[in-house]
Amino acid sequence: MLRKACMAALGFLGLSRKSESELRLVTVSLKEEEFIRRAKIPKDVSVVVVSRGSEGHISAKCKNCSASMMAAERDPLLWLKCPRCGRVTFAVLANLRQDLGYAEGHGGTFEFDLYFLNEASMRMMPPPDMDRTDQGSFFMLGPSGRKI
Repeated sequence: MLRKACMAALGFLGLSRKSESELRLVTVSLKEEEFIRRAKIPKDVSVVVVSRGSEGHISAKCKNCSASMMAAERDPLLWLKCPRCGRVTFAVLANLRQDLGYAEGHGGTFEFDLYFLNEASMRMMPPPDMDRTDQGSFFMLGPSGRKI
């Protein structure tokens, strides 16, 4: 089975700039088995997608600090920041919707890892302000892709 994943451009990040404020996702097709294998390679952040009916519960943990990461949505991305070490990464919302579907068909849970962004990547694509107190440590993805 083929799976479309959003990635590439801005170096290896999965995005390219169309303008100063607009990002464009680049989609590639991978065999599902290859995507799962790559997603399971140990990295800096552990992400868990749990299917709960028509909704998905997404949480992440910094492997270095063992801290639950703060989540903030800025389309088309879900940004994740460790409250202890301050390091940042992101997941593409379109990919998380696919991960939710994979979780539904495979026992209700899908776990994968992400790398933290390096300094050069963050200068090219700065994350949103995540120091606000209204950011949560988990994210709900609804059936239409909206945050609940």
